[in-house]
Amino acid sequence: MNFKNFMNCKNYTLYLSFFLISLGGILTFTTAKQGHLHLRTGQSAHSFIDKKTNITHQLPFEVTLSDFQIQEYAGTTAPMDYRSTLIIRYNNQEIRGKTAMNKVFSHKGFRFYQSGYDKDGWGSVLLVKSDRYGLPLVYAGYFLFFAAMIIYFFSKNTTFRKWLRHPAVKKTSFLGVFLLIINGISLFAAPKTVPKDIATKFGKIQMYYGDRICPLETFAQDFTVKLYGKTTYKSLSGEQVLCGWLFYPENWKNEPISKSKNEKIQSFFMFQTEKLLKVFPITEQGKIIWYSPDSEWIEHLSENEQLLICGYFGILKEYAAEENWAAMARTLEQLVAFQQKSAKDGLLSPQKMRAEHLYNKINSSKPMAYANLFIGIFALIYFFRKEQKIEFSTGDSAELFVKISFDNLVKNKGILSFIIPKKSLYGDAWEDTRVNYWKKHHLKFILDTGKSFENVLLEASAFGLKKEISGANLVSVSFLAKYGINTVGKFLIEKLFAESNTLQIYKAQFPSIIEKINKIKSKDKLVDGKLGLAIGVDFYSDTQTDYELSKGIDIEKYNVRGHRWLKNKDKLNWENAKQFLKPKVLVQRLVAHIENPIPHLKITACYDSAGIIITNTLMSFELNPRIDEKFWLGYLNSKFVSWYAYNFIYARAIRGMDFYNFYIQQIPIPNISLSAQQPIITLVNQILSAKKENPAADTTALEREIDLLVYELYGLTAGEIGVIESK
Repeated sequence: MNFKNFMNCKNYTLYLSFFLISLGGILTFTTAKQGHLHLRTGQSAHSFIDKKTNITHQLPFEVTLSDFQIQEYAGTTAPMDYRSTLIIRYNNQEIRGKTAMNKVFSHKGFRFYQSGYDKDGWGSVLLVKSDRYGLPLVYAGYFLFFAAMIIYFFSKNTTFRKWLRHPAVKKTSFLGVFLLIINGISLFAAPKTVPKDIATKFGKIQMYYGDRICPLETFAQDFTVKLYGKTTYKSLSGEQVLCGWLFYPENWKNEPISKSKNEKIQSFFMFQTEKLLKVFPITEQGKIIWYSPDSEWIEHLSENEQLLICGYFGILKEYAAEENWAAMARTLEQLVAFQQKSAKDGLLSPQKMRAEHLYNKINSSKPMAYANLFIGIFALIYFFRKEQKIEFSTGDSAELFVKISFDNLVKNKGILSFIIPKKSLYGDAWEDTRVNYWKKHHLKFILDTGKSFENVLLEASAFGLKKEISGANLVSVSFLAKYGINTVGKFLIEKLFAESNTLQIYKAQFPSIIEKINKIKSKDKLVDGKLGLAIGVDFYSDTQTDYELSKGIDIEKYNVRGHRWLKNKDKLNWENAKQFLKPKVLVQRLVAHIENPIPHLKITACYDSAGIIITNTLMSFELNPRIDEKFWLGYLNSKFVSWYAYNFIYARAIRGMDFYNFYIQQIPIPNISLSAQQPIITLVNQILSAKKENPAADTTALEREIDLLVYELYGLTAGEIGVIESK
């Protein structure tokens, strides 16, 4: 084929693609069918109705609703999912199919979508679509169009290729590539968040905000503007930004914030909390009260309502971590259904929701100004990391600014003061700052500010550091209380630092207890934490396989309450996975913080006798022969361990506590013989036997005996026990 014929072929391909796309659109408009089909259980139909035109369309087969099921969200009557089992009959044949909220059933060119259901649970509403001719032609047209474009751009002697070979283009190509890279940085550097369709569903949830009811989309955009100066960030919508901060805070905490002073700090903190998300409407005495996940005084609500309020966002976070978008979408739809049922007439009408959505789409941002800001910050970070060789292991800009300021701006014997994340006191990633700055120089004071702002959960600490090599200097320790600053006292820096190089600022409040703990705790490493597998929903199965699989939500104190099944075993590192195929002690990786009746932590551990494979929301242990696994289970579940972890390991933190091996090693396990462990082992075996017979068995009396035995191991007095239990 000569060049002229080749070019004609390319042109004809392009013309044909336009024709097919246009023809397909016309056929879709003229021949496609869409409508709704309402069936009661056991009812059959041969047609469906287009409600817009009131036209009835015939089906080439009979469809019967064989069964309809509603799966409700635990603790509520809001639907988690609803499924229809359909029977298709034609030509003496019978075919079964299922539809669900995120599952489509197709047959003979007709697609059935689950659209709704009857309130009594015995009927289903299906959306039916059929486009046999138009859609295939449109797809074929787009395929030919892209084929023609590829031929055009990569064929020799075309105008485009001649233009690329022009000397002027070659000289400016580098600049063009550079500009493309710069313009694309925002897109490719976007931090992790949920897909746009999930974020859009999230934005359609209604909430109480600004003394009115509005879509969550409005809240998300307001705070995106406060953080970044406009309603979007790096091509992400406001809802995606909010979801990023809620579900992936570690990926977002280092993103540059454009605002300044108090507004900047407040906006930064607000994205770390769920407290403002008042999305749970409860009707009380004829009045609708909106609750957030961290609302206090919910004891008067029903158990189901309390479970929904306290557990909803935890479930969303698990789905986000697993990237299980289908389950997340269903869970968001459940909340919408709950709002519609609970708030009744207190919600915005669909017309008002559409009007506010349209208003929120108005964007008056200055993209070029913020593009320049992003480039400047990117260059600044590059400069500090690559040119100045400044490393900050936390990845937190607070650590970077502390080091830059102290090393370059503070004069000899000058003092630097900063407010930084509270995790600087106990987090392993902050060890370099604690050891090479706080411990090496003269730390003047440490102030635990905790929840510094009324509506913010993110915790912080403040410090003052004098630029001089530290000797026997005293550190003033205090914490922010409800009515002011409480001073703990002044202490030598060595007295505050633990063997783990964490800063245990509260141990000075309990000198007699700490002294007794230090006398009996083992100096040897007796336990080694093993994190479960980092796997997602691709490995979860509801159908039985050879291996059980559990997550953090599947266990409770002393009991494995559920599991799923492992699939795709061949895609795993089986040598790593099979280490869990043995009886073992399990503990939830995420440590729960509880406010009532007093602030405390709850470490939840159980015994897995079946050898279940676990995900990375659980930890297991390798134990030294000197410690019995049943003793370790009872000890781990004791009030003493939770009290010690709350005050000393996590410095009274209230969120973001992970029970990783770094923190496990700080537990002061008593150095006792196996025979001395036997009383606790006996009680644990009694608890496990009771739970095996009845998972709901009341074992509080046995657990109380274990608590008292643990206190006895350390020789604690009744008064000291009262301090631990805050009596």
